[in-house]
Amino acid sequence: MSTQELDPQLMAAIVGGAIGIAGSVIAIIAESFIRSTGRIITNLNYYRSWSGSNHHLELKIQLSLDIYNSSELPKSFRDISIEVKSHKSKKTIRLTPYTPEDASGKIKTLEIINLPPKEIKNIDLLCTAFPLPDFYGKISIYFVAKYPNGFRFKKQLISSVIEVPKLEEKVDLLRLSHK
Repeated sequence: MSTQELDPQLMAAIVGGAIGIAGSVIAIIAESFIRSTGRIITNLNYYRSWSGSNHHLELKIQLSLDIYNSSELPKSFRDISIEVKSHKSKKTIRLTPYTPEDASGKIKTLEIINLPPKEIKNIDLLCTAFPLPDFYGKISIYFVAKYPNGFRFKKQLISSVIEVPKLEEKVDLLRLSHK
């Protein structure tokens, strides 16, 4: 064998080795990306709302959510809130949810939700708001949170089901009922 015949074979071996290493690195990165991606699925099990009395408009919302992490990695939510948007007055109220009383009788604001992989987590939430006088009409309710990397998660839970009357209409109804 001459040296001229070894050079093309050596070059082919080097190129083949480089392609093999690059393919392995790409496969590791792709597998990591596929494992970390996944959807967060929310399901509203139950809701109830009340609106006010005694000359002030109070909105109370009780929600029960199932949240499913379809990823193979745990995820978490921070800065959790419930947004209530009025379609007529174009106003949005951001509420901080709290959990129902536990056995000790303490009410806790919900600050973080840890979502294990491939599991459903049930969360009960309560919110109370004293809307502005010009907050009225049909409302939509959204679950809003942030991932630790800062990306925002927003999911509409209820759309245009609840009707909030104008404050003036509520006061007029109370006056008529007391006559």
